Amino acid sequence: MNPKEQYPSKLLEDAVEAIGSLPGVGKRSALRLALHLLRQPSESVHHFADAIVHLRDDVKYCKECWMISDDDVCSICCDKSRDHNEICVVENVRDVMSIENTGQAGFQNREACEVFGLRVCGSHNGSQRGCGRGDDGLLHLSSD
Repeated sequence: MNPKEQYPSKLLEDAVEAIGSLPGVGKRSALRLALHLLRQPSESVHHFADAIVHLRDDVKYCKECWMISDDDVCSICCDKSRDHNEICVVENVRDVMSIENTGQAGFQNREACEVFGLRVCGSHNGSQRGCGRGDDGLLHLSSD
C-alpha cells in the first residue's frame, strides 16, 4: 500500500501491521494475507489464531537437549534405540528437523541427535569454566 493511502478499517491496519511483523513478510504480502483471512470461514481463522497462541504458550523445550516438544523430554531423548553416548550438536531446531528428515541411518535411530539449540562458545565471561550451560543459557566448552 502506498504510504499516503489509508486503510478502510483500523482493524485491517492492525492485522496488516501484526502479520507484517513476521520475518520475510512485507506490507503488501501482509495485506494480501489479511484480506485472505477475511474471506475464510470464522472457524478456520479461529483455529489458525488458536494454533499460534498454543504454539507460543504451550510448546516446551526438552530438559535434555532444548528441542521443541509437547512434553518435558522430546521423542529423540526418549528413544531408547538411540545411542545416547553419541550426540550431534546443532545450532537450532531447524537443523535437527533437517537431519531427522533426511532419514539417513547415520543419524536417525542411531545417534541421540541431541540439540543444544544455542550457540557453542569456548569461554564464559573471558574465563574458562569447563563444559556446561552458563548463566546465560549457552553451552560453554573448555578449550583444555
